[in-house]
Amino acid sequence: MTQADVDAGTVQNTALAIGNPPTGPPVTDTSGTDFGNDAPTDKTLPANPSMTLVKTADGITDSDGNGPDEGDTVNYTVVREELTHA
Repeated sequence: MTQADVDAGTVQNTALAIGNPPTGPPVTDTSGTDFGNDAPTDKTLPANPSMTLVKTADGITDSDGNGPDEGDTVNYTVVREELTHA
């Protein structure tokens, strides 16, 4: 994606898949908007994108059994929510 795409509010997306079958030549296909074409997919970019990120400590793995101290592991859960406002 380029700054020009951001400024235009849209980006064109394509993907190329290449496979090597057990016999015969490699096979390829370019993604499209439907099974029968290779047209790029246009994705509208949100005008005011935003997200939230919440990090929560889930507990401590006490590696030496003497309570929380240096060398123990703190386990976290991280949840990201994308908020798009067009």
